[in-house]
Amino acid sequence: MGKDYGMQVALGQETGVSNVTKFGRCSDNVDSNVQTDLWSGANAAYGVVIYVLPTAARIHSIVSTSTADDDGSTGAYSVTVFGLTDWDTPEVSETVTLDGTNAQNTTNSYVIINRMFCNFGANTTAASNVGVITATAATDGTVSAYILAGEGQTTQAIFGWPSTQSLYVTSAYVTIDRAVANTANAKILFNANPDVQRFGFLEKDVWAANSTGTTHSMKDYKKHPRKFSGPGILKVTANGGANNMDVAGGFNGYLVTNQT
Repeated sequence: MGKDYGMQVALGQETGVSNVTKFGRCSDNVDSNVQTDLWSGANAAYGVVIYVLPTAARIHSIVSTSTADDDGSTGAYSVTVFGLTDWDTPEVSETVTLDGTNAQNTTNSYVIINRMFCNFGANTTAASNVGVITATAATDGTVSAYILAGEGQTTQAIFGWPSTQSLYVTSAYVTIDRAVANTANAKILFNANPDVQRFGFLEKDVWAANSTGTTHSMKDYKKHPRKFSGPGILKVTANGGANNMDVAGGFNGYLVTNQT
């Protein structure tokens, strides 16, 4: 029996290859004929339907809306941040200790934050982070990531990688999360030169989900993985057949270090 390649990658037995699993959700603000990035910032409370990069590599301030998210309190203890410091260097990570509603800065400056997750300490009694935790870029004031209260990590179907790597996408999906008779149209969008510009994306695929039939709609590229050379940003967006829809989506694949 042949070995499962995905499991081999997960076990770290394929040199220069790692799994990528990105998922995002806008729970209440995917509107009719409005293309919306699937990330927490697109929710009605924030209204940032299109994710915006910092204008340059920026230190980010990490802060919660609750004093309970603190290293000595009952919520989240700290946050681990994953992102790129430039468009030619692989992703790095760091952990920032929370101080409730008092902002704490990252050590690194980031051109994009791919994800964040919460860590919990001995005093934690809450099920997850109590407040909304944000990462806001210095100077720009752009919010690069949200962890919504109770979720413990970012949910954003957005991923950036450097010039030294390529992303091979094996599947993508979109789901309508509320039981309403409606449709959502999804797109895969690709920024092929984020080192030069922040807003231009190429449409790489489009498909739909219908909540009266199958609410989960998937694109399968396993036989012919979609290659995206770095530097790049890939994201899943959606627009609804009605306003205020709850839509989730994401993609899976392999991040491969280019051979020299």
